Amino acid sequence: MTYTTTFDLDRIFREADRGVILLIEAISRRQVDKTLTPLETTLEKKLAAIFKRQGLAVLKKLGTMRSYFSESAVSDFDDLFDDATLDTSADMIDILQSSVEAAVLNGGKALIRDFKASINFSLTNPRAIAYTKNYAANAITGIDSTTKDDIRRIVLAGISDGASYSEVASNIKARYAQYAQGVPQRHIRSRAELISVTEMGNAYQAGNAAGAQALSANGLKLEKYWLTSGDDKVSDGCIDNQADGWIDLNSVHSSGHNTPLRFPGCRCVEQYRRKGSK
Repeated sequence: MTYTTTFDLDRIFREADRGVILLIEAISRRQVDKTLTPLETTLEKKLAAIFKRQGLAVLKKLGTMRSYFSESAVSDFDDLFDDATLDTSADMIDILQSSVEAAVLNGGKALIRDFKASINFSLTNPRAIAYTKNYAANAITGIDSTTKDDIRRIVLAGISDGASYSEVASNIKARYAQYAQGVPQRHIRSRAELISVTEMGNAYQAGNAAGAQALSANGLKLEKYWLTSGDDKVSDGCIDNQADGWIDLNSVHSSGHNTPLRFPGCRCVEQYRRKGSK
């Protein structure tokens, strides 16, 4: 009996190439995670502690109007919140600024190290300066505004429902606990984690991009590729960006973004290579 086997060499080579690509992508993602995870974890813990302090400060201020809560909580809320969060907002600015600078620095150095280039990368890099300058002061405006609006809704809902001060205070305390600790079963457990993952991810990618531009300025022709996490949680917009394939360093992806992250909590990363590489 004669056995014959037909080999589709093109298919075998395609699968082998794809296997190599997947391996490179996995290594790239692990390298990013190895750098980012400690930064994210540290920032998350610090933010969680600040949210807890902030909740206590807000409740303490609200307590000063306990006897006339429903009459003045609405008209005085903004001033009360701003006064109560003055110290915690200042602390959050310091923590965010130092964390973002560390992530930008790590991102830039990692990219240059990957290309084995003898270029110095520091926070004096013009693009690093552009990203980090006044970063936290601007970021805290959005964070505090979101918190204020959220707590105001709880206060107004309580007053509308005829809830007592104690009931409203309990709801506020529970909300701040969600900010700090969240729900363990979720992918992003808490607001502290969401802020941490987003700000560190954006800063690291900004550092990567600044490093790539520094290499380009020194004559290295580069292109980039939007890499998703490859699971069923990836959004359509990020899938479209990955489908762009390798594009010129100075081009934008389909979504209009230069680099990830496309939205808070996005898990995509940018890859770079010499133009014409395979």
